[in-house]
Amino acid sequence: MFAKLADTVMKHSKAIIAIWVVIFICCVPFMLKADSVLEYELTKMTGSDSESAQGNAYMDANFSNAVDMDEVLVIKYDSSDSTQTSNVTVLANKIGELLGTKYNSKVSITDVGSYKGDADNIAVEIFSVKTADTSIKFSDETGNIRNIVSQAKTDSGVSLTTYVTGNAALTYDTMTAANSDVSKIHVLSIALIFILLVLFFGALVTAVVPPLGFGVAYGVAMVGLYFFASSTSVFYLTSTLMVVTMLGAGCDYGIFIITRYREELKNGAAHHEALSTAIQWAGESVFTSGLSVIIGFACLAICDFQMVRNMGLMLALGIVFALVAALTFVPAIVNLLGEKTFWPNSIAKYKAAEDGTHSSAYGKASHVFHRYFQWVAKATRNHAKPIVIAAIIISVPSIYVYATSHSSYDMIAVEPDGEAKEGLYAIMDETYGGTLMPTYVVVQF
Repeated sequence: MFAKLADTVMKHSKAIIAIWVVIFICCVPFMLKADSVLEYELTKMTGSDSESAQGNAYMDANFSNAVDMDEVLVIKYDSSDSTQTSNVTVLANKIGELLGTKYNSKVSITDVGSYKGDADNIAVEIFSVKTADTSIKFSDETGNIRNIVSQAKTDSGVSLTTYVTGNAALTYDTMTAANSDVSKIHVLSIALIFILLVLFFGALVTAVVPPLGFGVAYGVAMVGLYFFASSTSVFYLTSTLMVVTMLGAGCDYGIFIITRYREELKNGAAHHEALSTAIQWAGESVFTSGLSVIIGFACLAICDFQMVRNMGLMLALGIVFALVAALTFVPAIVNLLGEKTFWPNSIAKYKAAEDGTHSSAYGKASHVFHRYFQWVAKATRNHAKPIVIAAIIISVPSIYVYATSHSSYDMIAVEPDGEAKEGLYAIMDETYGGTLMPTYVVVQF
């Protein structure tokens, strides 16, 4: 099978590259919209079959007149200070006025109540931000509402501490943090891999080829994520994890093939023979490794927790495309470039570096590493039993920590830091946590 794959890739390299490029270009519009269909609210990821989800659906259907706590304004003040107490009303009225102006009287606030803990005089006044207009999504409008709150504080001259929190605000903060994190991860991870490959191969071109393979595969995978997330709930972390797993695995698979190609050239093989051997034998290892990862992620599909189940399916799909790109797109580029793949290095320089006759910094470093790994191989072969025993002894403390550790199911703690999270903690400091997110017992009869 891999011999046929090698023959196909080498005969149709230009066509393979062209197909991948065309597919990637077609995927760009969906790739740019993928984040918009992801789910950013953790409470909606339990799945529709769970008891809590069924209970929430029943509550929404039969108790629609309940106070909406999806978007909440919290004003913190000193209850012993009469000026601050009166300023709460002043500020709330100003916020309500500005909200009415901004949203044409479609958004208003309702006073839910004042709460004070026993420890001090600090209290919180909680207001529900509500609307009857279904086209207004507070998860999208939280930023604007916070700007209105800031403007109201300036206009009224009131300097009380305020928070805009609730499920919608948490969703907004999560989306903002996630988009910022993903942009950083993209740049940092690709930059680090590029530097690593430059140091390993001493070549600029080689450092670009594996990330290119990841890039085209990632574009296609994002289309799969877009359509899958459009039909069911997919947690936003899935996109972030797909980036890092596909980048790591895809570049790893490409490096295996390029390294084997280089070794065959160093041993005197011609270009065609070297690349064919690399695709066949390194490709077989890459395929087996990738298949193992795919099976591991796909097994998460049996989980009852919807977030984990859908995440596993998408991660498996990402590895599928990363694997296909590594076995087709990467060797196709190498086939067209030939030994230029290792520019500005060369096979002659690689051989000289291993022999210790290359005087450059890369040559000296390569010779040192080559001798180090030779020593590691010899030591491992000669002292296999002591190494295994030492590894087991070292792992004992880790096993103990794992066995005695306790998992946490605090969903708020895993939310990104932001105003919404601070607002929730402010409420819980002065009252019980169920004020904002109560637990109901639903009896249907």
